[in-house]
Amino acid sequence: MQIELPGAQLWSDTNPYLYTVRATLSDGGKKTDVYTSTFGVRKLEWAHDKGFMVNGKETLLKGGCLHADNGILGMASWQDAEYRKVAILKSLGFNAIRSAHQPCSQELLKACDELGMYIMDELWDMWFTPKNQNDYGNWFMENYHNDIVAIVEKDFNHPSVIMYSIGNEVGDPVKPGGMEVAHSIIDHLHAIDPSRPTTMGVNLAFLGPRGMRGLMGGGPGAGARRGNTPGAQAPAAAPAPEAKPEAENVSLIFNEAVQASAGKIGEAVLTKEIDEATTPILDALDIAGYNYATARYPIEPEYHPDRMIVGSETYPPDIFTSWQMVKDFPYLVGDFMWTAWDYLGEVGAGAWTYEGEGTGFTKTYPWKFASSGAIDVTGHPTSEVYLAKVAWDDDGTPYLGVRPVSKGEIVSRSIWRASNSIPSWSWRGCEGKDAVVEVYSAAEKVELYLDGNKLEEGAPKNGVIMFKFPYKPGVLSVKAYSGGRMVGENSLTSATGDLRIAVQPEKDQVEEGHLIYVDVCLVGENGEVESNADTLIKVNVEGGELLGFGSARAISEESFDAGEYTSFYGRTQAIIYASKKGNVKITATADGYAASTATVKVN
Repeated sequence: MQIELPGAQLWSDTNPYLYTVRATLSDGGKKTDVYTSTFGVRKLEWAHDKGFMVNGKETLLKGGCLHADNGILGMASWQDAEYRKVAILKSLGFNAIRSAHQPCSQELLKACDELGMYIMDELWDMWFTPKNQNDYGNWFMENYHNDIVAIVEKDFNHPSVIMYSIGNEVGDPVKPGGMEVAHSIIDHLHAIDPSRPTTMGVNLAFLGPRGMRGLMGGGPGAGARRGNTPGAQAPAAAPAPEAKPEAENVSLIFNEAVQASAGKIGEAVLTKEIDEATTPILDALDIAGYNYATARYPIEPEYHPDRMIVGSETYPPDIFTSWQMVKDFPYLVGDFMWTAWDYLGEVGAGAWTYEGEGTGFTKTYPWKFASSGAIDVTGHPTSEVYLAKVAWDDDGTPYLGVRPVSKGEIVSRSIWRASNSIPSWSWRGCEGKDAVVEVYSAAEKVELYLDGNKLEEGAPKNGVIMFKFPYKPGVLSVKAYSGGRMVGENSLTSATGDLRIAVQPEKDQVEEGHLIYVDVCLVGENGEVESNADTLIKVNVEGGELLGFGSARAISEESFDAGEYTSFYGRTQAIIYASKKGNVKITATADGYAASTATVKVN
């Protein structure tokens, strides 16, 4: 059945207009059931010479990979949690999410529909070869066709879903029978939903004849992986040249060892062997998904002239140069950084660590988080996200990040983080210690000031410049100049005076049955958060149910359901279920501080 909608409003990320359809089942004139659903009207097109188009307009995907958990709430998918997550991502410039590495929840889909966020919905993290001993790979072959039907039925009415990813870093396409499975998956998706393209998170280095797992620390569960043995498929296109990638844009941030590791991976994906191994699967997809293969972007039109590409997983430090290529090359439709939001598991994979905190790809107990997010698990941005914001939509505003002044020497840096800096100039007790300040800007020149006195100036390279000088509290400010005029300014202010606990609900009233997010911070008399006075904070809730209380502190044996947790750079967060109408009272205490309270009205 077809229904005409004269003058229909078209859904997009900038105009997320939704319609409601109501289906009524009647028996003998008596209504027996009613089903209501929302949907959006939009048109998707893709072509290597025009790009990815939504409603006839080229659309560049400013994306981030997103795991399914909700931080201190765990794996539960609450509608309010997903809505808040998408709203924060949207406010920071993202317009697309890649679900990593499983189909996203109905709650996330609803939030993306309503707020205007595109989704690459991913089906699996493995096919028939398990990555861990007891994972889904053991049951894949007898279930994958039903999985495809399930994801299409789940996503069909959601305009936010614009493509399906058929896997993440799966080695099976180069194994015997692997391409037959790939074609089966793609053909099945095309048959039941021809409106959306297929892609896949293909780690080109993983699929090479010798594999490159060692360069990336092995990856989660690498010890259980079997094979990566090439199949018998012949390459369908001419190989890429033996060449070295252009210089990485991370020299101002990474040390030489980390940069060299990323460079080896970049060099590997340019080889003839890897091109031959990956051509069959990449050409079978509607849009080829490249994990960590930005070095191939410029050369692909010569060797694969009809191939469309999306950066399905990329290093955040590369965003400035990667995004320039997205803008320049119509066959390159977007970039999805790893990761937009920090997550539970793969502990310490993205961490910059200090003495005693561990080294290597993943860490050991009591690490909890990957520490890979441009946004931390509580929803607060690290400075890293501002590099992407400058690359995507530069409005002239410069941004400031400061590496933790209170820490010692960094002993381990991750290729999944551009920096470990945060937007804070409040490091009590660190006067005279070296402070490393990062300025993110696309301007020709920036000038750095402390309390109005000029300290440094310089020209950002690929969106970032660093300065190093002794820490002194005050107002750290930056001005950006292009064409001889100031185009933007920004500042960070130190906490002043005696510290106190501040209980800060994100909303002063909510509806019954919804969540209440409450930041509990250590602040100065001027309300600024102090980053170097962390302490154990306890919360008590009256009139509601405390679902979780914690912080972004990745190394901790404390529990999210205990009602007490040590702050991280001055911040903790409580998440409360508004179980009944009335008032919810939140009280926070800590040794040496007066109790602090706040009240949220529940309607």
